[in-house]
Amino acid sequence: MLIFNPAYKLQNDKDRILLMASPDGEYDNVCNYFIHPDIAYFLAQFDGRPGVQARLSRLGISKSQIGRLTDLFTNNNKMAIRYEKEIIHLPANLLVSNIYNNTRSDLDIDYTCETPYNFKRLRLSYPKSLVLIINLSCYTNCIYCYANRKHKYAPLPTGRILELIKEAREIDVVSLTISGGEFFLHRDWKIILRTMLENNFKPELSTKVPIDEDSLRAARELGLDAIQFSLDTLDQRTASKTLNVGDDYIHRITQSIRCADALSMKIILKPTLCKETCNIPNISSIINFATSLSHIERVTVSTMNSSLYLSQETNHALRPSVKQVEEVMKYLTGIHTSFNINPDSNLTRSNELRNQSIFNERARCTANLDGFVILPDGKVTICEELYWHDAFLLGDLSQQGIMDVWTSEKALNLWNLDNGDMPEYTSCRTCEEIHQCRQNRGVCWKMILQAYGMEKVFLPDPRCPKAPAPYFDIIDR
Repeated sequence: MLIFNPAYKLQNDKDRILLMASPDGEYDNVCNYFIHPDIAYFLAQFDGRPGVQARLSRLGISKSQIGRLTDLFTNNNKMAIRYEKEIIHLPANLLVSNIYNNTRSDLDIDYTCETPYNFKRLRLSYPKSLVLIINLSCYTNCIYCYANRKHKYAPLPTGRILELIKEAREIDVVSLTISGGEFFLHRDWKIILRTMLENNFKPELSTKVPIDEDSLRAARELGLDAIQFSLDTLDQRTASKTLNVGDDYIHRITQSIRCADALSMKIILKPTLCKETCNIPNISSIINFATSLSHIERVTVSTMNSSLYLSQETNHALRPSVKQVEEVMKYLTGIHTSFNINPDSNLTRSNELRNQSIFNERARCTANLDGFVILPDGKVTICEELYWHDAFLLGDLSQQGIMDVWTSEKALNLWNLDNGDMPEYTSCRTCEEIHQCRQNRGVCWKMILQAYGMEKVFLPDPRCPKAPAPYFDIIDR
């Protein structure tokens, strides 16, 4: 028997059906597909219950049509089909063998969509991915911190946070991620965690706090089954210098990690490397430590991002050299472990700037595309590292609802920028490709601010061939 692949979800997105990866899915997890409601309804009949043929026959689909469509949707390749004069793109492996005799109860949704259908617009009608920056309180004082920690704010009350979690669930938000600051330094973290889990949000909390056993046990009993420790080094002297922590920090943080491991929590380690820590001895000690854990899930290694809130001189002094990064990346790709190692160099090379081919292949920016970021006071921005920059503030969740912000004039206008919206100082004002650029892959707003300053919001992405030479040095050497 076949079943609609559990790696995929179907959701009504107002004027089309959204086919997306489930949070734990294995296929195309960075891509959304917009499909016709008839196709979605056909797939939804494969819910693991017997009687698929009978249900489809009642829809007026002949046995031969059912066979052809079933063969098509068991295809191992991505595909594009023509349906009612529209080209519908579909991922691979839509129907798979139901080897575990599962049934799906999540397919009973409303498949009636508004017309005319829109299979091209990338911005979702309803947000699916929210990030909540719980606070900007930290246990460490990292020398490379990218946060805007000078901004004074009144924190969002816990009661309002709980309301937003429930509201997110009601509008079918798929991912609600907690960022910081430090979740475990919020006085009501247990209440917030319980509410998230009760509403089917499984946060992968990240921390640098040496959490005590009682707190870890409480989190585990609430249902938290995975935790990420931001472990940059195992050398105490280096930790004291780069994180500004006490002399017993490494002992205490490794003790916390081993305690979480003993509680059968999935462990993720995430070293962020600066000039001081981006070397093979440092990273190999972390990999060896990870190997000693029974429940290690993965190690995600990245180099520090340049911060918009540190001086250019400080960023350059702290960032590792290209040679350092390349040596560490080569080392990581050459070792074999029982767990995944995900390396990310975060390098910006000179040949990437003002380069048409590089610009054409840039990663898609999802800011204001499928969700937004909630700042600690309830203000909403499109990207975590932009914080309270006025140009990107969409609304205020201390006073508005999630959908009010998502459909606000500010959010829609920022997505639908036209030549006439652009100031005189930018070549985007006369660019004929503005809609294809801004509404397809988009631009990296942070990179623009890094290259040209906090006031030059609407200059092109510095990778665009129509961009001016950067005013500030953003090249890694």
